[in-house]
Amino acid sequence: MTDRPGLRDLELLHRRLEELRHHIGSSVDYLDRGRPSPEQEKAAWATITESTEKASSVCQELEHLVSVVRENNPALLDRWVDVHQAILREAKTEVECEASDYLDEGFTKTALFVINQEVEQWEEVRAGGRTYVIGNWYFLRNRRSIERKLFGF
Repeated sequence: MTDRPGLRDLELLHRRLEELRHHIGSSVDYLDRGRPSPEQEKAAWATITESTEKASSVCQELEHLVSVVRENNPALLDRWVDVHQAILREAKTEVECEASDYLDEGFTKTALFVINQEVEQWEEVRAGGRTYVIGNWYFLRNRRSIERKLFGF
């Protein structure tokens, strides 16, 4: 990171935290539904513990960076929120279009609910009530490709 954090600094930390949190969730799902052997269960718990420790460290780093940006460069924080809002608008358009691969009506309704919820949460980031939002990758299938396009990395 630089002395003057930028959009890339914020977003790379955010993505790292999201990846860790989703990895933890997937590992817990595996333990709940995957019927692991005792050795596999032990390995999964070790992975969860390691990922949780890493996530805690990244979370602290992101919280600190957001705090610094909020105080010293609120326009950058607004830009970060604006890009995430644009990602969600594009995701919503994708879900709602007739050629969507979101064919199941229940899945579509849930995806739209998730998008609307995340839109509100990102506005809470802008207002100072939240530090970041962990997105729902399951219901927003093309989120990463939209992020790469709109962030440029």
